[in-house]
Amino acid sequence: MAGLAAGVFALQNHGISEGLLVSVAVDTPFLPADFISRLQNGLGQAPAAFATWGDGFYPPNAIWRIEALADLPNQIRRGTAAKSLKALQQGLGARAVGWDGPANPFSNINTLADIVQLGARARD
Repeated sequence: MAGLAAGVFALQNHGISEGLLVSVAVDTPFLPADFISRLQNGLGQAPAAFATWGDGFYPPNAIWRIEALADLPNQIRRGTAAKSLKALQQGLGARAVGWDGPANPFSNINTLADIVQLGARARD
């Protein structure tokens, strides 16, 4: 949440208050090549859209309308921001954009076991 707010704040300081902002978890090594285009197509008129695969959802992997996040930096400072990206997306009415396929393109690395498993997947 703080990273998203910092991004919005930086954009605002450069005079950018409209358009789209993409966020991605840094530990997602198999991010799909069509990630941005599919999220943008799935966004429609919604304020945000986030990636899903199967029953899993990935709030950091998202596209946001900058204007929908205009007050987020102030909310962070006041301590009134949503408690998570998921809660923020729910509050905004974000859309889910799904991916198919046998392997989760949003698998991320949180443990040593994840590194081993995703390393093996990379070699396949």
